[in-house]
Formats: sequence, structure tokens, C-alpha cells
Amino acid sequence: MIHTSRTWDEGLQRHLRAENEHDMAGIMSTFGDQAVFVWGGQPYRGQVEIRRLHEALGFGDQGAFSELRVIERQRHHSRNAIIVEQTFRGRHTGTWEGAAPTFKDFDVPVCRVFEFDDEGRLISERAHVDQGLLWRQIHGEAALPPRIPARTGGPTLRITM
Repeated sequence: MIHTSRTWDEGLQRHLRAENEHDMAGIMSTFGDQAVFVWGGQPYRGQVEIRRLHEALGFGDQGAFSELRVIERQRHHSRNAIIVEQTFRGRHTGTWEGAAPTFKDFDVPVCRVFEFDDEGRLISERAHVDQGLLWRQIHGEAALPPRIPARTGGPTLRITM
């Protein structure tokens, strides 16, 4: 059975709109108090950590990236979640993984899995981003991110807070 809750879709629309408007209060209002956001395999738990992650990325008009946009390509509904294929777009204008800003644009595919409570607030968001591709777009094709060995693809990058 596929879940098609209008409440979930409305909650997701509010969340994506707030992200694209860089409305930090709006973004945070879409998360439940005990929500978990997983970025690069790293869980960020609760309102404080999730806010810090969004700010570090640049959704609050600060952080590593500016001109951030999340462009929805396709939306899928399952019994327990909404899965969204998107493009994550912006410019590297702040320190990211210890690297100085390059002021280069990036445009990477992302898949996000959203789970909601009965009121349409997020209880879980999991973002699957090819962070190696993101790194190469902002540092050049030959560049390897720190912590990602060339042979294996290695672990994903993490935001240090």
C-alpha cells in the first residue's frame, strides 16, 4: 500500500519552500522535536543539531554555500515515506571540510527520504548526496576530497561543528 497523505505532501512542500527561501525558522518548524537528519551517513538529532547542519550548509544565508536551491525532479510515495529526487545547486562561498571558498558553482543530484508524523512534521530526513562529485565540482576534476581515497570512494564527508 502506498501512502499518499495530503498532510505529508503539504509538510514536504512547506519544508522545500522554506529551504529555497533560506527561511531558517520555516525550515525548523517543519521538523518534529525529536527529528533526525542524516547527511553523509552522519545523524544530526534534534532541533539544535539539525539547525546547525542547515546553517553550516548555508540555508540560513551563512555557511559553506550560498545561492542554495533544491530543485525537485521526481517525487515518489511509499507506505512510510516520501522519496524525492532532486538537484542541489549553489556556490561554494565559505569554508567546507576545511577548504577555503572557491566561489565555484555546483549542481549535484541528491535523493532525500522524508518520514513524517501524523501532523505532517518531519521525524526523519535522509539525504543521499555524492559528496565526491560535489567536491570535484568546486575543486576541479582531479581533486580528491580529504577522507575519500581514490581507490574505494571511502567514507562520506562530514560537516564539522
